[in-house]
Amino acid sequence: MINLLENKTEELFFNEFILLSNKLAKIINAEGVTIQAYSNENLLHFRKLSIIEKSKACFNLKNYLNSLESIQQSSSSSSSSSSSSSISIDEKHSLWVALKYFNLTPTSDIFEYLCNDDAIEVYNNQNIQIWRNLKFLSVCSYTLEEMFCITWQERYERNDIALTQILNVISSLSITHPPKTQKPMIENTLIETRSQRKFVIDVTHKVMSPLFNSNHEMSGFIVLSKVKLLGKKISPNQIVNLQTEIDYSI
Repeated sequence: MINLLENKTEELFFNEFILLSNKLAKIINAEGVTIQAYSNENLLHFRKLSIIEKSKACFNLKNYLNSLESIQQSSSSSSSSSSSSSISIDEKHSLWVALKYFNLTPTSDIFEYLCNDDAIEVYNNQNIQIWRNLKFLSVCSYTLEEMFCITWQERYERNDIALTQILNVISSLSITHPPKTQKPMIENTLIETRSQRKFVIDVTHKVMSPLFNSNHEMSGFIVLSKVKLLGKKISPNQIVNLQTEIDYSI
């Protein structure tokens, strides 16, 4: 009886993830960023998760979908009230709407550092990425299934020194009173380890800033980064430029 209930619950989560990921991929693709919901309709990565992990994956996926829908609705309202008939999604506006959806409050200075070509990542206090902007997705070849079912620690190979610097800044955000925005300017190179295309991305983590809940407690953080897609990894020591198809050493 217990096994029957577990199988039924797993099937419900499976169907929910299929529905949500397809809907989310449609929204992202409509914004000009190409992304797949999954590479195999059997959801091989999702199937490997425990029931609790499946529940969390669906929860995080639904929240991200809802946040993007909130941004679209807000942008549509702004466009309707202006003379322009087109909808231009501004990164500052998008981040503000997303943080409002998650009931998170940033520091007063964060928007001073944000540029429209920045990659934006929002993490909760468990270091789980709960939101990312379109710029971040534009240099990512992972499917939504891979993004929500594989941890970021497993998804990327990175510079150990840079990782240590990042973790030190995260730690300092939580122990500094009051928590404040920091500008570490950490140079990093990320290599996708679990994707088919193995993208290689040049990253400068320029700003990291705390986020607060309704009780004014630190409940997460934002990372603003400059990102550039270098190419894709084709061997342990070679990557190929996606535009020119010229190999060079890394």
